[in-house]
This record gives sequence, C-alpha cells and structure tokens, in this order.
Amino acid sequence: KRGERRVLIGPNGAGKSTLLRIIAGGLLPMEGKVEIGTRVLPAYLSQDFEETFDSERTVYETVRAVAPGRQEADLRALLGSLGFRGDDVEKPTGVLSGGERIRLGLARLLARPANLLILDEPTTHLDIPARQALEEALKRFDGTLLVVSHDIEFVRRIEARVLALEPEG
Repeated sequence: KRGERRVLIGPNGAGKSTLLRIIAGGLLPMEGKVEIGTRVLPAYLSQDFEETFDSERTVYETVRAVAPGRQEADLRALLGSLGFRGDDVEKPTGVLSGGERIRLGLARLLARPANLLILDEPTTHLDIPARQALEEALKRFDGTLLVVSHDIEFVRRIEARVLALEPEG
C-alpha cells in the first residue's frame, strides 16, 4: 500500500530477486498477474543495473539521459548528495569503482519521478558515507519501498517491516 516500507528476506536462491523483477515488469510471472496501480510510478534498481551504463558517458550525462527535463543545478545537487562533487561528475562511468557505480545507479533512479522504489541489494559495495546518504534518502522518501537486503542494520535504519520468503517459496 502507499507509503509502506517492506524488506524481503530469505535464503539465497529462494526467488527474492526474481519476485522483484516480476513486480518491476522485467519478467513475466509463470502464473497469475501483477497489477500496478494507475498512479504508481515504479523505479527499479536491479543487482545488474551496471550493465545498462554506457562506459563512455560521464556521470552527469548518465543522469541527464534519464531526466532531460530537470535543471542542471538540481541534477548536480542530487549527484553531490550521493558523493559526486566537482570533477567527479565528469568521470566516465567505465572508470567508476563498485561503490561509485551503485551511487550512480541510485542517482539515476532518484532523478526520475517515482512513488514506488524497488531495490535489489542496494547497499552492496557502498562505502559508509554513501550508505548513510542512501539511508537518509530512503527515510525521507514518502513513497512505497520494496527492498531485498541481507543487511539487518540497514533494515533497522530505514524502519521497514520484514517479509520472509521461505525456501519452498
């Protein structure tokens, strides 16, 4: 429901990421159907989001491409809040570290309007400042949140309720 925060937990291989991909529309369900509300604007960050980066594009160009209507100052402020300051925004994505790639993925996600965030293991490879920035951004986010995470401290900090997926599904 609107405004709810849920974290999906369970053992590896139980289908957590698959369920998120189905909800996000990236996979068709084998049975049943997914119905997204008429005013729901989902945004999905998968574990393999990095494959969609053009390694020649800069950090700024990558975010600009998904939010062409936003002002440059807004996009630079968003990037700055995720640790991309000064010349960092001109780095090509191909040279970014794992943590920087995740932060760029989050920036790209947050640059578009969304009221449903679907995040698959968003804290993987994040350094402490980026993790804290993510936690604060998610605390301020007033939409609906669905996250897969094995990180109990992260779950506690974003104040999400836990849904457990059992091995048999």
